[in-house]
Amino acid sequence: MPEFMFEKINNNKNIKIDLRCEIFSISNFISENKLTTFSSIYYKEVVQINKVMDKDDLDDLETFCKINRNLKQILINYYFIGDIKKLVEILKRNNMCNIKILITTDEKNFNNVEESISYLKTLNKKLNKKYNIKIKIKYTNEYKKDKYIKQWNLNNLKLCGGIIAGLALLSFGFIQYYNYISNKSVEDVQKIAKKDDKTKKKNEQVNEDTGVEVNEEEIINSPLTKDFDALKSINPDTVGWLTVNNTNVDYPVVKAADNDYYLKRSFYKKVNGAGWIYMDYRNSIDELDNNTIIYGHNMRGTSKLMFTTLEKNAKTEKWYTNPKNQIISFDTLNASMNWQIFSIYVAEPDTNVDNYTRTTFSTEKIFQEFLDLQKSKSIYNFNVDVTSQDKILTLTTCTEKGTKRLVVHAKLIK
Repeated sequence: MPEFMFEKINNNKNIKIDLRCEIFSISNFISENKLTTFSSIYYKEVVQINKVMDKDDLDDLETFCKINRNLKQILINYYFIGDIKKLVEILKRNNMCNIKILITTDEKNFNNVEESISYLKTLNKKLNKKYNIKIKIKYTNEYKKDKYIKQWNLNNLKLCGGIIAGLALLSFGFIQYYNYISNKSVEDVQKIAKKDDKTKKKNEQVNEDTGVEVNEEEIINSPLTKDFDALKSINPDTVGWLTVNNTNVDYPVVKAADNDYYLKRSFYKKVNGAGWIYMDYRNSIDELDNNTIIYGHNMRGTSKLMFTTLEKNAKTEKWYTNPKNQIISFDTLNASMNWQIFSIYVAEPDTNVDNYTRTTFSTEKIFQEFLDLQKSKSIYNFNVDVTSQDKILTLTTCTEKGTKRLVVHAKLIK
């Protein structure tokens, strides 16, 4: 008869059995679960694991499973995935069934549990099906609080992300609508400017100054083809019309009392972030200055308004080496004029008196030095002679995300 059965008989009032039996073990598993007698091993329903199990613990756990047939629950208070795997193998070898493995998750081990949660779910499914062994995770209050805070932060992040996405979508929609309105405004102005009785020359001619073959039908707009009276009736600030070949630049040019007014106003003088194409307030169309300057925004993004396509195309070799693109048409109310590009470069947005925004020069020598300097900056040698006797046109806009300025210089050839 096994010794643990004598222990039970010893509980009978009529039978007294004197047993001298003691279990010695150096394992934590035996001592922490108080498995000091055979009966305690045989009838034990709940055991706990509080530390990482060493070889002695595993050996005693194996012996425990061979004897015990009443185990219902295993409490794991110190989670280690290696111990879980070994524990499961011992339970399977000894055909232990109908057991709940309860893993306590606290601030010490919840990270380890979280990392192997997928494995535990898969393992639980297999054990539950064959052995009716269920693995459950018990979360402490501290863990629940921490989890709640993390979830709350996650929800807030999701909410913020949703708001940001909504604002981005709204912003995109606004930009598209804004671009549509701005483009519609430009189209309306261009329609107003067209004359029904406009005529175009069909014959090609060779420009005497440059030797460049010019098709006037493609690049020259006579003042006769623009209804400046209609444009001035809408906006009295109208001073001319600018066209740059192979870009979207085909606009009436305005001039205000300063260089700020048309930064944020359309041709109709309504507030508009695209602004308009405008001449430097210091310039005159009645008698051209040494340097006539025209400004326009680079809208970037999907917009093609104002000087956006000029900024994009003028820095590309394919564009500036094309002779047709080297002729700019800028007509005033008084004359039809063509301008030959002689320099394109990127400049710092400074306000130095010697920079490209000077309009007049006190002497021909100073003007010639200015011309030589601007020509030397060019990204391409246009082989165009420029002297102090010439009148020049300067187009400028933002580039490199607004940190610098694109500058295009051209001289009057007709």
